[in-house]
Amino acid sequence: MREQTPVFFSFCDSGNEAAWSKESVAGMEELTHGQVLQAEVCGYAEDGLPVVYLFAMHSSQVRLS
Repeated sequence: MREQTPVFFSFCDSGNEAAWSKESVAGMEELTHGQVLQAEVCGYAEDGLPVVYLFAMHSSQVRLS
């Protein structure tokens, strides 16, 4: 099942950019494509959106993406 919801990643700083650069999107796609991902809410931004840690599941290991 695929679900989408807007979030902020706790480890990413977009600065004042409204969107990610093409290079950033490509890098994230390379790291996450075909991976089982798990998100853990670690807080909330001023606008109420969740701030999450993103984890990639690898067999019995969990790696922070």
